Amino acid sequence: MKSKKIWKIACFVMVVCMEITGMTGCGSKDIPAAQEEKINVTEKGNDESNMQYGNSGGLITAGDGKIYYIIESDKDYQKGDLMVMNEDGTQEEKICSFSNNERCLNYMDGYLYYVMADGDYDSVVKMKADGSEKTVLFKEKPEEQKLLEYNSYSITQLVVLKNKIITKLNVSDGVYRFWYVYDCESQTNMRINSNLDIEWINSPEFNKNVQDIIFEDDWLFYCNSSEIRKARYDGSEDSIALDGQNLSLYGKIGDNIIYSTVEEKKSDNNITVWNRQLKMFDIVQQKEYLFYEETVEHLNDIELVSVNIWKDQMYYVVLDPDSNKLQAVHQIDVLRQKGKILYEFDEKCEIFETPYWKAFYEYGTICQFVNGWLYVDGYSNANFEDRAIYKIKLDGSVVEKVEPVV
Repeated sequence: MKSKKIWKIACFVMVVCMEITGMTGCGSKDIPAAQEEKINVTEKGNDESNMQYGNSGGLITAGDGKIYYIIESDKDYQKGDLMVMNEDGTQEEKICSFSNNERCLNYMDGYLYYVMADGDYDSVVKMKADGSEKTVLFKEKPEEQKLLEYNSYSITQLVVLKNKIITKLNVSDGVYRFWYVYDCESQTNMRINSNLDIEWINSPEFNKNVQDIIFEDDWLFYCNSSEIRKARYDGSEDSIALDGQNLSLYGKIGDNIIYSTVEEKKSDNNITVWNRQLKMFDIVQQKEYLFYEETVEHLNDIELVSVNIWKDQMYYVVLDPDSNKLQAVHQIDVLRQKGKILYEFDEKCEIFETPYWKAFYEYGTICQFVNGWLYVDGYSNANFEDRAIYKIKLDGSVVEKVEPVV
């Protein structure tokens, strides 16, 4: 029997004032004309939430009316094709072929940036969006001499800002993790996290999409479980943005920090359960909003699959606990504090989520969102044997299985 769940689907609870807005069983209200404005978000070549999947992170990005994505053509993720299409899914074309585990796609001002395997270390590459003028910007390796004895170095995150390039370097399969900021003007590389008290989060059952650091042009936000902090890239002006218990950081949209709390408690019949709440905290207004909550008795009953951000929109994916198949994509409009079910999975795309025990050894369902599109990679059967990749336009007009270009 499935444990009881508490849902706040497509609803917001403003914890401070206890004012409820939203849809699906919640009352709604109009936003005053004075608030009809865009949220100021940091311009990025891709979002951190699309990079949480090792060698399968950052396989899709968007910019200037185009969608760019990588079709992997072998099971080892070494070879593939770089594709481009219009935002409506038309005029799909191949830009070039890849053969060095290319990943972590970013788009910025007419250029694509990505990571590729390059000898013992990974390199960051810049090229024009049409595939021309390919240039290796730099190779990433640890500075500490003692770490050079390891034979496993991998860039697992690339975030391109207007004047900076952020890389996350995993050493020895993630035993050591380092972030670097590359200054595009001076062409110098500096390690970021030497002065930050980052507490690693390693519980995949609750934290598959958790971010260690969120990057903006001049500031970064990071989490150490009991606090989410704000600091400069050199570690100066380090201060508390939000404090609490068992915090996990997912992202930031404008002034809103996206985070979760997990609490172990006893149910009415004295059974141990876990309660998880996903919230937004407005650091200017000092108000907190609850947008999703679930209480589970068993880790197999977790229904939240993924939390992703693209510009000023947030998405989360839930599964059907009875079939273990992906059920729906929910979208949160942060400006208007409303939520809705944006897309419901059906027979056109059936993806089965990885059981929690299996998630300790591999990445489960991979969800990446850009400009109204979902790029999803997961198991296509309940035996968890065969994987499939789909690209889905979230208005339902395009649902296509992604196959290697012949």
